[in-house]
Amino acid sequence: MACFRIFSSEADNAINIVAACGKKLVVLSCTSSSVPASVSNKILFHVDDHEINCINVSHKGSLLAACNEGKNMIIWRLGGNKVEKVRQLLIHKRAINLQFTQSEEEVLIADKAGDVWKYGISDLEDSEGVPLLGHVSVLLDMVLVPSESFIITADRDEKIRVSHFPNSYNIHTLCLGHKELVSRVCLGSPHGNHLYSGSGDGSIYMWNYVSGVILDQYRFSEGPKDNCTVTGLSYSVNLNLLVASTDKSYRLFVFLIGQDAKMSLCCTFEMAAEICHFEFDPTNILWVLTASKEEPLTCLKWANTKLVRQSECYIDNLVSHVQDTNIYSDIDQHIISYEDFKKREFDNMSTYLQKKEERIAQKLTK
Repeated sequence: MACFRIFSSEADNAINIVAACGKKLVVLSCTSSSVPASVSNKILFHVDDHEINCINVSHKGSLLAACNEGKNMIIWRLGGNKVEKVRQLLIHKRAINLQFTQSEEEVLIADKAGDVWKYGISDLEDSEGVPLLGHVSVLLDMVLVPSESFIITADRDEKIRVSHFPNSYNIHTLCLGHKELVSRVCLGSPHGNHLYSGSGDGSIYMWNYVSGVILDQYRFSEGPKDNCTVTGLSYSVNLNLLVASTDKSYRLFVFLIGQDAKMSLCCTFEMAAEICHFEFDPTNILWVLTASKEEPLTCLKWANTKLVRQSECYIDNLVSHVQDTNIYSDIDQHIISYEDFKKREFDNMSTYLQKKEERIAQKLTK
């Protein structure tokens, strides 16, 4: 996979980026207060000999975790100009998502078998993990509510489950309405208990995840035969904006979230190549990763009711340093596809009827 995480650290006045592609990780930091803006290339390294499945950074920006195809989870401590490995352990199945708790004492892993496990970070004896919940289908995404009262999981069978945390055997509600796999879930305004979900049926739903009620929806596809899949969602609390992408377009779709809890498509922004990943940073700049080898990273800002390219010294320096590492040189080989997760219909009746007609014709000729 190819992705990144943008975060700020409590330890310094800096914007940091963790970029991942294939087997490689790079960690860079940029201090915007210095003139000229300085970028420190902290470290570029390989995560064993297996492709990275998912990465995440803790809320305080002090811990980095990555899971790979070899079913390894590795946790590093970030600080100064060094990255220190905290622990490495073998997980049960290949991971699709990982989340840190607010205390940074535990990490949650959602895997392809449909289970969510909890692992202690500093407890070296905790190598097996604690099972929290299980689906009967493949999990595709997971979010932990900031209050840590609920954990929300989405699966291949069109379901979104809202479970209590940490007693996740207690299901609070189900958010049902999608007709295909739920590819992405994203938390919205913390005051309205809003959740956004994207699906393989070409729709985005807005939920109250506490009640399980659909507040609004938007559909990209008109019919079932031309359904696209929503591949990305990112929400900005300060701007009240939801940004989405699909697998059949190079466009970013920007929705303004009104006070009446309704989504309105206000603009689109055309990228130069297929969109791999995007997210808002702490300063409300939208970072976009595309499959373009010439310019994989692009920064956009919201101005005059539209997205425009952002150009500031520290951002340009950080983007330039990421590209200089060549971490995204083979990005086109690491794009996630949801087509393999979609359900397929098999028409074996036509073959049966054809063979039946042949048997009848053979009997009549005898």
